[in-house]
This record gives sequence, structure tokens and C-alpha cells, in this order.
Amino acid sequence: MNPNLYRRIGVSITMRAALLAELGEKLARYDEADRVLEAQFLEVVPEELRKWIDNQAILSNLFRYGRASDKIYCNHHFGFGDFEDTVKKLKQLRTAWRNAVSIEWDDHPESGQVEVTFGALMI
Repeated sequence: MNPNLYRRIGVSITMRAALLAELGEKLARYDEADRVLEAQFLEVVPEELRKWIDNQAILSNLFRYGRASDKIYCNHHFGFGDFEDTVKKLKQLRTAWRNAVSIEWDDHPESGQVEVTFGALMI
């Protein structure tokens, strides 16, 4: 067998390891930039919605995938009251994030649920 084949395998493994290390460093920088951006987004959010946004990873998913979604059960968690209160809070959030994030919801008042979808507006 050609002795160069062994060397080529070693070079291939070394190159892949170097690329993975470099990619890891770049992703770490992006993660740090995302944390700064998340803080800026949370600053303009009504106080009563911050825990929900943080706990449901809304911003993390929005920054990574360009979309995020959740199903809100009215009167059950994160300070959401009845159906009208939930829609009011979503409208406040839509106003706070206008020109950056689209927020749409499909309401099911009879079941006490509001399905909300977030999308990054990339202009």
C-alpha cells in the first residue's frame, strides 16, 4: 500500500479538526452577539412578558431559525390572564418590536388558547 495514503488520512483528520475548532470559535462570537441583541430586545418588552419570552426561548429561536412559536394557555402561566388580556399583551409586544419582528396569532377563545408565531423581518 502506498505510504502517502496514511499521511493523507492524517492530514484530512487534522484539517477537519482545525475547521471544527475555527467554526466553534465563530459560533461562540455569534452567541455572544446574540446575547447582547437579546438584552436589547428585552429592554423594550413590557415587564410582564419578559419571563415568558425568556423561558420559552422565543428570542433564541428567532435569532437561530428566523422563526419562533408558542401556544399560550390563557389564565395558566407567565402572567397571562383571560383571552382579552393575552391579546392585549401580544399587541403591546408587536408594538415594541415593530419593524424587526412580525407577530401573528391564531386565537381560539373557546379553548382558552392563543397560538402565536414570531418571524424575523429581514429587510
